[in-house]
Amino acid sequence: MLFRSSGGADSPQFDIDRAMAIIRRQESGSFAGDYSADAHKKSRHTASGAYQFNNETWSAVTKHHKIGTEYKRAVDAPKDVQDAVARARLQDLYNKHGSLEKVLMTHFTGNPAGRMSEKAIKANKGLTGPQYVNSIIQKHGPEYDKMKAGTVASQTA
Repeated sequence: MLFRSSGGADSPQFDIDRAMAIIRRQESGSFAGDYSADAHKKSRHTASGAYQFNNETWSAVTKHHKIGTEYKRAVDAPKDVQDAVARARLQDLYNKHGSLEKVLMTHFTGNPAGRMSEKAIKANKGLTGPQYVNSIIQKHGPEYDKMKAGTVASQTA
């Protein structure tokens, strides 16, 4: 589930740990995440780390939350710092937008509507924001469908 029960059946909370694992899988190939992933090695992109933060976003989030500011790029930061920055970013996005789709869309495109320039689409091998979100939905269908339907189930750690 991407939501956890916070006590009452009508009060779901964002399951940020699960969302982080899903994004790590999408961005760097596994739930565990490849914290050394570096798109710059293969192209001119600045995305790096397990969550594929571009340098601009990494800098803004680390400064805002005062976490990991000593690292210029996500790939330079250790696992615990990348996770802390991702946790802060995703929680901010969820608090602001209130939906998983908008969290995912904003993580990928930088905006909740999924707007991307042609250059950005080309840089992402033709992948658009909606296609990114749909690929995650397809990989995590049953859990995602339950979450979308408003089903809340508590999850034991």
